[in-house]
Amino acid sequence: AMNLGNPRTMNVVMLGVLLGSEAIPLKRESLVQAILSYLPIKVHDVNKKAFEIGIEKGKNIRRDFNE
Repeated sequence: AMNLGNPRTMNVVMLGVLLGSEAIPLKRESLVQAILSYLPIKVHDVNKKAFEIGIEKGKNIRRDFNE
């Protein structure tokens, strides 16, 4: 989140981590739509990036845990 220049994206990163690690049984697009519906349009791009970063981190966590 800090790398994206906005520490307020941390919550979105964490939602991505949960989804990427398969800790929550939600569809990716449904979660993205829900997140963006609460945010001003001007911050959609940075939050989409934050979400994708979180998903990748979550996938890595799950992979490392399963090894």
